[in-house]
Amino acid sequence: MKKIGCFIILFLIAILNFSIAQTMPVDIDEQSQNRALAEPNPSYSTLPWNDEIELIEEPYQIPAYYLYKQLWDTLHIRSEELEVPFYHDTLRFILVDGENTPFSFPCAGKVILDYGTHKKLFHPGIDFELHENAPIVSCFDGVVRIAREYGEYGKVVVIRHYNGLETVYARLGHIDVFPGQIIKGGNLIGTVGRTHPDQNPILHFEVRFFNRFLNPHRMINLDTRTLQSNRMVVTPLDFLEVPIIYPEETQQSTTTSGTKKPIYHTVKQGDTLYRIARQYNTTPEKLIQLNNLKGDGSNIQSGQKIRVE
Repeated sequence: MKKIGCFIILFLIAILNFSIAQTMPVDIDEQSQNRALAEPNPSYSTLPWNDEIELIEEPYQIPAYYLYKQLWDTLHIRSEELEVPFYHDTLRFILVDGENTPFSFPCAGKVILDYGTHKKLFHPGIDFELHENAPIVSCFDGVVRIAREYGEYGKVVVIRHYNGLETVYARLGHIDVFPGQIIKGGNLIGTVGRTHPDQNPILHFEVRFFNRFLNPHRMINLDTRTLQSNRMVVTPLDFLEVPIIYPEETQQSTTTSGTKKPIYHTVKQGDTLYRIARQYNTTPEKLIQLNNLKGDGSNIQSGQKIRVE
């Protein structure tokens, strides 16, 4: 009887709590996500170094891998033409998912050259003036696609993010990340340096999608240094197409004599074509083409020499 009495009391308490919950207003904060995105930017003077480096192991870890038609080029910022997947001339982005790190502004500098046309010349990004060795951080979570010298961009880092966008950080003095490295928003990716002795250090920052320039103002409020909104809607008018290969790349691809000696890698036990490609900042597809390999290149054998460049 005591057990039955206890059960009845607990049942009545549950019904009472349920009734109270039904009569109380439900607190739904529709702006909570945007408030999370607007958290103060990191203290750029006390940024932690990336002590632990995590690299992707398989293609499925690459952000938006299939959206980009499995294109993952670690040598060129833009090497193939891709058609932007508009739906009725509209494209919608959710910039930060609930499980991602909040947005971080890339640097602490002031804007000295904005996106747009200046003196009949188009400037595809935003330039920030900083002090020498000022830290640069990733805007969102993602994976480093490019980390290398690249023509007039100088030392540059390109990151593909889980929202499908790519951000470009150019004219760096030092790079602290590697192609294939998984990073979080706010992680240190490098520092700026002087590209000319008579100029202050500058960060050149770009936003891209499907190898096309996107106006950063569509995404970032430069006054508050936060996102305009967590949802971004763009149309074809918001994009500018860029050349597939820059002239500087052609100059870099040749030596002073006009030729470049091929570089080979000897396959070791446990090597895969994807791992070799990542090691030499290239792609499995290019290695297959360069070496006339059959199928997906999974038949490479230990001791075999693979041309990588």
